[in-house]
Amino acid sequence: MTCKVNADTTNGLKLTSDTSGEIDLQTNGTTKVHMDSSGNVGIGTSSPSNKLDIESSTQYKGLEINNGSNIIAELVGFGTGNDAGGLKLRNSGTSTVELQASGNSFINGGNVGIGTTSPSQKLDVNGTINATAFTGDGSALTGISTSDIAAASIGTSNNSNGYIRFTNNLVIQWLRKSATGTQTITYPLAMNQYYGAYVAGVSTGNGHVRVHSISTSSITVSNAEQNILGWVLVTGRKT
Repeated sequence: MTCKVNADTTNGLKLTSDTSGEIDLQTNGTTKVHMDSSGNVGIGTSSPSNKLDIESSTQYKGLEINNGSNIIAELVGFGTGNDAGGLKLRNSGTSTVELQASGNSFINGGNVGIGTTSPSQKLDVNGTINATAFTGDGSALTGISTSDIAAASIGTSNNSNGYIRFTNNLVIQWLRKSATGTQTITYPLAMNQYYGAYVAGVSTGNGHVRVHSISTSSITVSNAEQNILGWVLVTGRKT
């Protein structure tokens, strides 16, 4: 096989083979770039299987796009065996988007939209979300209709009242007896009907909580034997 190098002012530099052979670019006797007879180009490999095939056994080595001052994007390998793919997008040299096939990925360059091209929040989804679980207390959630559900956290150290209203209009309310003696507690959600109440004292011993009266808007409870605090659970219906 004969390889010819031609240069002129019309066609520029041409590196050609006079047969259907392959072309290697070498430094110090080692092939760095290989082009096979079908036009596939290999960097780090002598048997490219695609138009551009880059192989490296060194971690974080791959394809890099640079604007002359900073790295803009990288397509690299991660892991000790360099066998996990990764994509890095940079802003002024700082990685703001990183997607790893095995490892942690992150997007720190702005809002993310799914089903929308103009996200206004960190994650803006235009559609239905299917998830097996959510974490957090939900205290900062907005845009939830109280006609279906509204709730506050429950705990003996939390003196707030709350309720759950189901779509069939069943209501469960929890109320804190926050003072000793007799106390009238107004429901956070007035009901059309009440079904009953369950009361329990916070402290142990002989003290207990009892119901004096109950209505569709409030309940009056007191303590006996000991001055204690407690919780009240009321069920009813809001139509």
